[in-house]
Amino acid sequence: MTDANPANRGNGSAVVCPSCHMESSKWDRTCRFCGEELHSITENSQDQEASTEREYNSDGFTAPISPDREPDKLRLCPSCRMQISILAVKCRYCGEEVGRPRAEQRSLTIRDLGGETVMHVAPSKSVIDALQAFREEEHATQLERNTPAIKRKKDNRTPPAHPGATAQLDASHASLASIAMESKPFAYVQESGGPSGWFERLRLPLYITAGVLALCLAGFGLFWYLGRPAPEMGVPENLAKSMLSQGVAIVETLKVAEQYHRRYPSDESLAVLGQARDRLRAEVDRLINADPFKMECLREASALASDAQRIDPSTGTVALVDEVAREVRAYCVMLVDVDTKDPPAAQVRVTNTDRTVSEIKVKAGETFYDNRFKVEAVSTNSIYVVDSMRNNRRLRITRTAGMIPM
Repeated sequence: MTDANPANRGNGSAVVCPSCHMESSKWDRTCRFCGEELHSITENSQDQEASTEREYNSDGFTAPISPDREPDKLRLCPSCRMQISILAVKCRYCGEEVGRPRAEQRSLTIRDLGGETVMHVAPSKSVIDALQAFREEEHATQLERNTPAIKRKKDNRTPPAHPGATAQLDASHASLASIAMESKPFAYVQESGGPSGWFERLRLPLYITAGVLALCLAGFGLFWYLGRPAPEMGVPENLAKSMLSQGVAIVETLKVAEQYHRRYPSDESLAVLGQARDRLRAEVDRLINADPFKMECLREASALASDAQRIDPSTGTVALVDEVAREVRAYCVMLVDVDTKDPPAAQVRVTNTDRTVSEIKVKAGETFYDNRFKVEAVSTNSIYVVDSMRNNRRLRITRTAGMIPM
């Protein structure tokens, strides 16, 4: 099924079978792997090869390429990996579209873009000699200007003549000389003895003297600023006075009075602080002796005394806190058991003044807790007592709720 003439077969030329995608020679009529007919593919490849040869071997398909022309650079086809021209848009072997090469692959020179090469001209030795002579002449002229007329006549000095001082410069060398003169200014040397020389000698001592005077003035100013008396400031008004008269919360009033006395201590501020303390104690006594009495009054008095001790930890507030704590412990009484025999008796649990807990047995008409509470009656679930210290306040003691005001 293949061509009988081996010379007609291309070396390395191949086509891809559309069925098995395996490579076969472009001269084969059928695929050597699957047997698929390749006749139409081969004819198309031959036509494409002929058109590609005509395209790249002729100018406009009319005349052959000159033998003096350099051959095109080659690249590999991304499909069949065969070498094709770098300018080809379609592979001559497999017919795959390969596209134009990317622009960054081309390297162009300045001459290709129509530019000109820049020539750098270096000055000759004669130009350098002329520049040196010109500098020496300018230096001598400057020295003549700075030297007094009497000294110049006495010395009778003339600038030395340089052999190349009168050399003429053309336009290009004159431009180079002007560039050199602008880039390297002359350094003029002044002779000592004139007014400028005396100033140079005295400049450093003058600077040192000015610096010492400035430091002395700065030290004097700092000493005066630190030693001056502090400005007197007026003492602000004590707001605790108005708060006491307006009936503001006693805790806030005590706080303002204590802060003012600590910052501006005086007999007046101490008196205002004493008034705030007395007002606080009166408020605590009112809550403890309230009529009608509730257990919430006792808890409020305890919180008020604790806040006062935190704000003003004085002896009076500490004693007030202890007094309220004893009152709270006195009302911590709980009924434990009741004996119904005649006469009935009750067993109660109390918290003593030394903060110890004990149980005692009481009957009607007896007293307990340092003769403060007197038992009036004993029932099955409760007992009834009277607080002789708080205006004979009547109370009831139960098993669950403890002491309850009546």
